[in-house]
Amino acid sequence: MACSCLVGCVEKKSKGISEYENTEDNISLKSESIANKEQTINDNSDELRLFNVIKRDFKDNQFLDVQSRAEDFYKKYKLSDKLDSVEHMYEKSMDKLEAQEMKEYGSLAFTRYKLHENPILNPNPKMSAPADQFLNRFTGRGSDFAKLVKNQLQEPDGFEYIETKYMNKNSGYIALVMRFKAKNGLGLVVEREALGKFDKITETFTDIKIRD
Repeated sequence: MACSCLVGCVEKKSKGISEYENTEDNISLKSESIANKEQTINDNSDELRLFNVIKRDFKDNQFLDVQSRAEDFYKKYKLSDKLDSVEHMYEKSMDKLEAQEMKEYGSLAFTRYKLHENPILNPNPKMSAPADQFLNRFTGRGSDFAKLVKNQLQEPDGFEYIETKYMNKNSGYIALVMRFKAKNGLGLVVEREALGKFDKITETFTDIKIRD
């Protein structure tokens, strides 16, 4: 009899512990759910607050200075249903410096990018490409860069390639310095330098200058 009572007490205690653990788990799950809902509400609140600030500045400010806030919105809320409106305001906006330039020169002084095409927010993968990927374009006697430099010389037949040094820039271009021999203005064969830039996105050369 005593044994049966003992077994019954143990079973009741085990059941009580189990029910307590289940209750604790439920409370934990409910707390987690509430926290998630609160986070969602906070996120939506921040999204709405930033959107309203952009709308206010777009309507009220003489210079429509909304780019920085629009870029911030775009980075944080790319799935927002308000993004179309933000992009519209961004494209129509101008900063104070641009407005001043327009006032002084009578035309838009800077390129206006669409928000989703802004190269800073959405960089082209080629901008960070390694220089080795383009070596054949600017190193060696038969490279495109060497040919462009040679064609700028008064006596291209005397061109003698030496070497090309380069520096890869994260802004999307490679700075070039090519050493070569050629005749100068006095007809003497001397060592000279050609400077230039290779645009990794368009794969073209710009700012080519030759100096003695």
